[in-house]
Amino acid sequence: MKERPVLGSLALLLSLQCPAALAALAAGDGLAGCWKGESMVQVLKDGTSQSAKFGANACLTRSSGGRIRSSCPVQGGTSEIEYAYRVVRPGAYDATMTAHSLRPDLVGIRRIYEYRIADERLYITTYPQTTTPAPPTLAVRFESVSRKVACDGP
Repeated sequence: MKERPVLGSLALLLSLQCPAALAALAAGDGLAGCWKGESMVQVLKDGTSQSAKFGANACLTRSSGGRIRSSCPVQGGTSEIEYAYRVVRPGAYDATMTAHSLRPDLVGIRRIYEYRIADERLYITTYPQTTTPAPPTLAVRFESVSRKVACDGP
């Protein structure tokens, strides 16, 4: 992928990945609250990687009550995404997208996420489903980092 498409696709992928990761935090690990995306790396099948850092346009995610809601600035507006989750083992959870304001065709996507928390940062890794054999330019792993932030409002 080239510079522009990478940033656009990474923003979309962050909007799909980061919110789901936060669902696990509401599962009694003492980590419920709000998180803001900082960076993401996608590793391609050929071993190369593309990365992006997010500033003011990062997704903000709130986790509570077994559901998460993410608000992500995108070109021309905001993407609102919701997930339901269940922890499947320590450090991993299964999340299913239940709503997407801009891409309702993505509702129902389900993925396992691995996560860890260190120094007020949330580290997430996920492996998207791919076709077999996967083309060399297809992402086979996503890694993201979010930081804990104060929640505005209730």
